[in-house]
Amino acid sequence: MGKGAYMSVTNNRAEPLTLFVSNQKCMYDHGAEGSNVSYFNNLTVPVASVLPDANGQYVEVKASSTGGDTCASETSSFDVEVNIGTVPLGTIKISERWNQYSGTSTNTDDIKVDVGRGSDQDVIRVTIT
Repeated sequence: MGKGAYMSVTNNRAEPLTLFVSNQKCMYDHGAEGSNVSYFNNLTVPVASVLPDANGQYVEVKASSTGGDTCASETSSFDVEVNIGTVPLGTIKISERWNQYSGTSTNTDDIKVDVGRGSDQDVIRVTIT
């Protein structure tokens, strides 16, 4: 098991957004350890909404090496592409190393990523304006 975080996406734009997850590395998914990174894949975020809700979707990294992977010594990460219709707005990169989550965006004018440190789990809030 690794460090977890609760992630949410807020759409403050005048049009719906579509999200696509890619480049998962050393992340639990599809309910393993309670983590569901794939929740954000092909997700439509309606205007003026927060998904899944203000509490967020739990995501967790693999912090141990199993089955021949090198997750114990690697940075865990995944990307989320943000689109307006079929037009890319930017990409979010969520990473975790040594129990510290971080988030970046290729479009810092329109996509803000805020990572809050929690004693047990972190909180990742993505706001798109």
